[in-house]
Amino acid sequence: MKCLTLFISVLLMLSCSKDEDNNDVKTETELILTSGKWNRVSMILNPHVLLPKQDGSGDFFTLTDLMKIKDLEGYDRDFKGYYTFNEDGTYTVTSVENKTEGNYSLAGNVITAINSKNQELEYSIRSITDSDIVMELPMIFFGQETTVEIYYNKL
Repeated sequence: MKCLTLFISVLLMLSCSKDEDNNDVKTETELILTSGKWNRVSMILNPHVLLPKQDGSGDFFTLTDLMKIKDLEGYDRDFKGYYTFNEDGTYTVTSVENKTEGNYSLAGNVITAINSKNQELEYSIRSITDSDIVMELPMIFFGQETTVEIYYNKL
């Protein structure tokens, strides 16, 4: 009986220490995500969004890529920038207009980011390689529901 008790005790100790070791193991997605700076190169809207022309004509632009909004007359927003995801769960978005910092968590292929204004965004990673990431973000843009496919490449 003592041998059985000892055997069970040893098994429990081994299984506990093994669980602790697994907490330190990073997923491939996490390793790639935190491996450097990610340049935002394209933001495709699906479905496309209609933006009113700023000339008072009542006509609309059809916007397919948010990165090109600055090229439209009357719109000066520039979405160029890069993301850095750190191993400690913090992130930085540096763009032409500002710098945003916050915290993020990664669960499977979903990144939940909370910025310094306590706004929460949930990105779904569609694909990730050592050099490219494609994420999706549902949003409302000019009152229209859309999904933004965001393309990044490694700097």
